[in-house]
Amino acid sequence: MSRYVMAIDGGSTKSHLAIFKHDAGLVAFGSWGPLNHEVLPGSFVQLEKELHEFFSKTAKPHGIKPEDITYAVLGISGVDTKEQHRIISGMLKKLGFARFTLCNDSYLGIAAACPDNTGVCAINGSGCTIAGINAAGKMLQIGGIGELSGDLGGSSQISNRLLGAVYGALFRGGEPTALTQPVLKAIGANSKYDYADAISARLADGNCIQGINRLLFEYSDDGVAQRLLSDIAQNYAGGISCMVHELGFTQKEPVHVIFAGSVFVKEKNPVLNDMIKKKLKHLCPGYSFICTLLKVPPVAGAAIWALSETGAAKDISARVGEQLKGKF
Repeated sequence: MSRYVMAIDGGSTKSHLAIFKHDAGLVAFGSWGPLNHEVLPGSFVQLEKELHEFFSKTAKPHGIKPEDITYAVLGISGVDTKEQHRIISGMLKKLGFARFTLCNDSYLGIAAACPDNTGVCAINGSGCTIAGINAAGKMLQIGGIGELSGDLGGSSQISNRLLGAVYGALFRGGEPTALTQPVLKAIGANSKYDYADAISARLADGNCIQGINRLLFEYSDDGVAQRLLSDIAQNYAGGISCMVHELGFTQKEPVHVIFAGSVFVKEKNPVLNDMIKKKLKHLCPGYSFICTLLKVPPVAGAAIWALSETGAAKDISARVGEQLKGKF
């Protein structure tokens, strides 16, 4: 009888599930909506229902049941506290999964791209999170709960700060910026006096304004844009620096840092990434960093992690990543 591992990358906007045989052969793959209980109207109750339906839709056509999964790794956005971990772990056991690792989705980039599953992953997507794993397997997460953890990254946070800066330039005597007219156009405001109405209308009808953060990179030479980008870079570099010291990374070997999430990965202008690297050198003198963009889907990290728990060969990473690339 075939034995399988399951990998889930559960995000705040989209999610992916992959099932592999123990020989690292891909059997099933599925896409889904958000699996972050914090953005689901029904919170944890709805999350349990979504997980059940997602697994059933993906696995049932292949005759795979929860008891056929020998190990699962689930990286889910919104798993930020011990209590959240306890609740979601309970529902996974209820659904029939006996052996699994549950963690925040930010850890998946480490498993996907860092040698020996050791390093740091900085997420800049729907939200802002930094995760780290050291050689002893100790894990630490920094950020991920918005303003309460001082997060300055993430598409919504970036858009909000940009909109606030433009509003300040218009009505609070703030620094003038070349971003004013592009922002007014982007939100559909005919003049500055329509600013609040235009934003409120977009929020009310569910028209997301997160995409406006692209303007920050398009006008990155602007003084206001430079300040906002520098603040974001300092936020990430400070978190990574803290991670390095908290997890006891040494200066003997380079620290691998993975940049993941749509803002980091899809943005062609490297200004923010370059700022973070420069600030890291200042904050961590004597350390060397290998900073790379995540080039495979995060669910690949969950699959590699799960397969490693079955004793799979260490050279499976490339094979797993290659099989999943064509699914996106």
